Amino acid sequence: MKTWRDVSSRLAILVLATLAVACGDPAPAPDADATDPEPVGAIDGRLMTKADETYTAPCTVRVHPTEASYRNDDPPLAETTTVEGTFRLEDLPVGDVWMSIATTDPGINARYSAMHHVTSEAQTASFFMLEGARLFGRAVDASGNGTRAIIDLYDLYEPRGPGEPEPAWFRSIESDDTGAFAFDYVMPGKKFVLARRHGSDGPAAPPPLDDVSILAIEPNTDVDAGTLTVQ
Repeated sequence: MKTWRDVSSRLAILVLATLAVACGDPAPAPDADATDPEPVGAIDGRLMTKADETYTAPCTVRVHPTEASYRNDDPPLAETTTVEGTFRLEDLPVGDVWMSIATTDPGINARYSAMHHVTSEAQTASFFMLEGARLFGRAVDASGNGTRAIIDLYDLYEPRGPGEPEPAWFRSIESDDTGAFAFDYVMPGKKFVLARRHGSDGPAAPPPLDDVSILAIEPNTDVDAGTLTVQ
């Protein structure tokens, strides 16, 4: 004999089953760990000379998140090589990245190095390679002994009109403990270098041009700046 309790239990089960069919299964709870994928982009690059011709020397292309990462030789986000002046990079993060392109031919000293903006759409971009020189030398103290120093590189700008050439500080590097130093990718033109005490403040006003040794820089050359006495 069925009791009222048995009947009510069967009715409750029937009502729940009907609601499940009518409403469908409830949506699963969102995964707390699920995140939207980061947007990515691609670059079809081509290398050009300053004369707007295709630059065909073999190169390595590297992409870093920042210039600091590039300077520190951190592993790149992406890396590839060029084929007849072209390359393709995929799955790059959207936003500003640091592009570094350098020749792999030891007889050629050319590069491109600058910030580039990656978009979520595939893009075609031209990169203009600059050919430079390697400038090296040695810093010594007043006694002629090699010493650690800061080496300042100056450009010498020729005036367009009447007047004397004007020097302007370009960049600085540190020598090693023996005083040896080397600037890579120095652009063609007239330059000079000065050595100052390691740990000193920024470069001072350059001396009169009669007191410095002017160097004529040609592309793809090794230039010996000689021995510099720390000021």
